[in-house]
Amino acid sequence: DLDDSSKKETIKAENNTHLQNYIKYLATLKETDITSIPKAINYFNSGFDNIDNRIFDKLFTEFNNFYEKVMNYQKNQFSEFEYNEQLKIYEAMFDITSQTEDWIAPNDNQKNYAVFLKENGLNLCNIEGTVYICADYVYLFEKVKDKISLPIEQYLIQLQSESEELYTSDAGIIVPVETIANRIVFWENFIKDNKDFIYINEASKLFTEYKKAFFYGMENTPVFDIETKTLNQEFKDGYNFIIENYSETQIGKLTKEYYDILEKNNFTECQESIDFLEKIK
Repeated sequence: DLDDSSKKETIKAENNTHLQNYIKYLATLKETDITSIPKAINYFNSGFDNIDNRIFDKLFTEFNNFYEKVMNYQKNQFSEFEYNEQLKIYEAMFDITSQTEDWIAPNDNQKNYAVFLKENGLNLCNIEGTVYICADYVYLFEKVKDKISLPIEQYLIQLQSESEELYTSDAGIIVPVETIANRIVFWENFIKDNKDFIYINEASKLFTEYKKAFFYGMENTPVFDIETKTLNQEFKDGYNFIIENYSETQIGKLTKEYYDILEKNNFTECQESIDFLEKIK
């Protein structure tokens, strides 16, 4: 027993040393230098093969906090570029071409900058023509997939999937309501299974955000017809989808209860349906 106890204390001390050493190492890197990202994550390439996943998660959290600071600095720098410059770098990164006569291909500097971003763990996103620097979850996952715990692995994979298919643009929903339903179910189950997760607050925010879109729609994608106040077909289909496929989940049960209220009122918004949504906020 004493041997076991002393082993545990030794492992605990080693783990704390890993964490403190990494924090000290990050302090030597510049948050204003994009090449600090690969330096920070490549630190894990050796000496971490036998480390406990939960301890490595703490190291990853330190890395992720640092990563976001470097990314935000680069994002601010990129936002100072002329719009056409941003667009050409984006086109270079994703090899986008156009058949229009006046289209000009990205130049070498723009191509090199796109490569430079990707090589250093950053991506470009484009929403309604607004181009900005964003996280490259594939890069992060590939670098740490053998060391992180299953919850962080699932979390990164889901974030990557959602970033590849954005659900909203221009105050409207741009994916099928069924896609939002699937995301709600994923985050509900994830939160239920990982109550002590390091990024539980971020997961909860995503769950709440999708749930709000599912029940309230958006300015340019309303749940009810503006004139008749009847339930729009895409939401009716989405509600049926979740009732039929996820009836045992909390969101499935809430949707069924809400759907029943709407059904007995000819699928028209009514005081009872409004009160129900207030209750489940």
